[in-house]
Amino acid sequence: MKEALVPTGASTIKDPTVALSVASAISFPLDKVACQAEPDVVSIALAAQSTILAEKQIAEICRSHCDAVELISSLKVEVATEQNKAKSAIADLAIITTKAEAKEKKAEEECAMAVVEEEKANHVDLLWRAAEETTNVAEEEKAKHVDLLQRSAEERAKVINTALAKAKEEIKKTQSQSPGGEACERTSGFGGV
Repeated sequence: MKEALVPTGASTIKDPTVALSVASAISFPLDKVACQAEPDVVSIALAAQSTILAEKQIAEICRSHCDAVELISSLKVEVATEQNKAKSAIADLAIITTKAEAKEKKAEEECAMAVVEEEKANHVDLLWRAAEETTNVAEEEKAKHVDLLQRSAEERAKVINTALAKAKEEIKKTQSQSPGGEACERTSGFGGV
């Protein structure tokens, strides 16, 4: 007996007459006399139809399996991508947190520096006021000393002028009493005074 191959893309045949003709074309032996009984033909047609349906179901299962494998692979890639995104987001968050902490620390340091600068400014202001007061007191003391020195210099000048005037008078008296008064005046060195 020769048998023909069953096509895999065949569809389900619901009409028994069509199924019988398809079955006879597919798997009947060339000797038609041996297979004239109708129940054998119907059973053969049903067996052929079952085989075609089984192959179709196997093909569908294979396609579904391939689709499922592709979907699983796609989902694995998607999960891995999402995990990488999550890790990247966590790393970014850690960087942002570190930067925020650094900014907060810098702001605290700047605030502390501002307090120190304000205290320095207050101290400088106090020192400036103290220096001004000291300068004022020193200026007053200096003015007093200058005044005293000026008075002292004026008194010395008066004393010197008085002494010079007395000396000139004495020289004049001495010259007028001595016979060579002019000669004494020239030799004494006070003649021009």
